[in-house]
Amino acid sequence: MIKDIRKQYNQSFTAEKYERFLKSIEAAHGHMPTFRIAETPIFIPDALKEKLLEACGDISEVIRKPEFKDRTKDAIRNASLKVPAEDEHTTFLQMDFGIAVDENGEFFPQLIELQGFPSLYFFQILLSEAYKENFEIPKEFTTYPDGSNTKEYLELLRKVIVGNSDPKNVILLEVEPEKQNTAIDFYVTEHYLGIKILCITDLKKNGRKLYYLDENGNEITVERIYNRVIFDELDQRNDLQREFYFKDEVDVEWIGHPAWFFRISKYILPLFDSPYVPKTYYLEKLQEYPEDLENYVLKPLYSFA
Repeated sequence: MIKDIRKQYNQSFTAEKYERFLKSIEAAHGHMPTFRIAETPIFIPDALKEKLLEACGDISEVIRKPEFKDRTKDAIRNASLKVPAEDEHTTFLQMDFGIAVDENGEFFPQLIELQGFPSLYFFQILLSEAYKENFEIPKEFTTYPDGSNTKEYLELLRKVIVGNSDPKNVILLEVEPEKQNTAIDFYVTEHYLGIKILCITDLKKNGRKLYYLDENGNEITVERIYNRVIFDELDQRNDLQREFYFKDEVDVEWIGHPAWFFRISKYILPLFDSPYVPKTYYLEKLQEYPEDLENYVLKPLYSFA
């Protein structure tokens, strides 16, 4: 988006550099991501960065209000998806923006997705470093818009995910994690935090206690679950042989709680009044249809695409 930086990058780009870039990512943890990795980062000008931060602030303000949980009480309508020990606010918050152009030719963000669920926090570190090592990235450019650095970013993630627990008592929980498209992020997470990547089928239960067996067969108590399981997908996997179900009352802390996956989703788009959020309505609450229906999209409350 910054024309002179884009021109310099494109002129110096080669297929050989890109292949070296991909190989460096694969070599870091012995795994090549199954998703396509872009040949280039996006170079965002300061004016657009400020608009993005303002948009995030507008959205966060709504989610942080005390009445937010009450306003989203109907987000989880299926009783089988309700999990005990829900906390008062989400631990994680992701926002995806499309970049539009206004009538003056200026870039501005438009929200297209948000979720109260972890993203590829640790892969982002690997990706950023790989770009810098294999391409000509100006030194003043950073992936940390708040002015922090990788060390501070990692420390924040460690504080949130591991907390005061011993890393061995913290697990990253998924369904068949090695088969997930996001597996590369799991491996980088394990590298930096030292926590165990665990399939839900390997999680054991004794009363209210959860544990797993280490490589020596020792029982290791689970105190905190860094949850990467998409709960409604798990609910459809009747083929899994497991001892633990999310509805079980257990002595464990969710990082973050599964309920927020449902509360913070397309379900809440109509709650926002911001120039950075497309105006959205609940169909059931419309008194009459707009005349220009060709300018609208009808979406399920819960959908990935």
